[in-house]
Parts: sequence; C-alpha cells; structure tokens
Amino acid sequence: FKNELISIVTPTKGVREVGLPYNSYYIYEWIGIMQSKEEISSSPEQLFFSPSPGDLKIKDQNGDNVVDAEDRISISPYPDFTYSFGVNTEWKGLGLSLFFQGSQGNKMQLNGWGWDPFVQGDPPTTRFYDAWTPENPSNTVPAIYNGWGYGGVSSYPSTYWLHDLSYLRLKNVRLSYTLPESILDRIKFQGATVYLSGDNLLTITNYEGADPETLGSGGGVGGSRRYAQYPQVRILNMGMNVRF
Repeated sequence: FKNELISIVTPTKGVREVGLPYNSYYIYEWIGIMQSKEEISSSPEQLFFSPSPGDLKIKDQNGDNVVDAEDRISISPYPDFTYSFGVNTEWKGLGLSLFFQGSQGNKMQLNGWGWDPFVQGDPPTTRFYDAWTPENPSNTVPAIYNGWGYGGVSSYPSTYWLHDLSYLRLKNVRLSYTLPESILDRIKFQGATVYLSGDNLLTITNYEGADPETLGSGGGVGGSRRYAQYPQVRILNMGMNVRF
C-alpha cells in the first residue's frame, strides 16, 4: 500500500497534511521508562507534567531539551502490504485445502479496557505482573496507574498505545474424503464425500490483544479504538455431501 494526501483545503498538522498518509497518527515517541529521579533530572523536560520514576519517557525530537507539541511524529496507520495464499491437493480420494491471509505493518492506537488498568473498575491484565517497581526496573511496562488521564502515562497520545497488528492467519482448512466407486456401487450412491473444515484456527502475531483483525482504521483524534474487542469466531464443521 502507498497512501499519500496530495491536496486538502483545511489541513491538520501531522494528521491530514499534504505529503503524509491520510489520517496519520501524530503522537509522541515513547522510548522507555523513567528509572530514577536522577534520570528524570538529566532528561529533557517532559511534556506537561513532572514525571515520577515508573512513568513513560518521551523522546525530544528537535533537541531543544524540552518535550512539547513540536516533538510529535507522524506515523502511518496503513499496512505495508496484505497478502493471501492457499494450497489445494488431492490424493486417492483425500482432499486438503488451506487458505492463509495476512497483513504486515499496519498499526492502530488502542487503549481503554484491557490496556489501561482500573478503567471503570476493570482490573489490570497480567502484563502488569511486569510493571515497573523499584525492585523490578522494567523498561517496557510502566508503574501501575489509575486508568485514563494519569499524567505520567495516559494523558497524551504516544507510541506506548500504538500496536502492531501484523498477522498471518490460517483462515480456512478443509479435509475431505471421497468414497471410491467400489463402495458407492454397493451403497447405491452416485457420489459421497465426508469432510471436516475449520475457520480461524491458527493466528501468528505479536499483537497482545484478542485479535489483530480488530475493527477500526485511521489515525488522528478519531483513530483510537478500544483494546478489548470480541475476536473472530473459531468455527468447526463436519458433514457429508451425498449424490443419489
């Protein structure tokens, strides 16, 4: 995919701007966790709050030693490419078909239930077992905080909330067996095939949520979607096709 905005009457900096992908994310780059007061004092001034150890650390893009609105970066939400491929084979009455599909490089900003702890009383997920503490200096999971609006993590958009939705999925598989003529003659059938099929049986992804095929698209203000959504349904079918 190549997406580029070539003309707009009312541009929005970093989001809907000529030369950028339409509806880009215009957000701060998260580069780790503040480990100590010494690290905080030696780092660029962080956004609109005084960080504490365990809060996110944001990159000073322009090198002026202050992280502010000018340090946001634009990131495309669109995949580099999508793809699919399949296999169909038969041997002595046995048939096997496999259909795979995937997407590479697409990103989405996801937050709320299942990502931010204590949102409307929602308990933290197991990822917070590795939350930062003085005894556990994690550089990937911040110190546990109270839901939306906490200044050190969730009061501003950053790449901490940006998830890679790349995946490869076995979308459908079908295994079948067609009875030979010698058996069909005895049971007086013109044809008979038994089969077992399944949908959404296997997904390979680094996405931490339930399903990388999550709903929603685009960036900017309207691009954020909730982390917790129902996944694609896994389906198993077994049956028999008979011709008399």
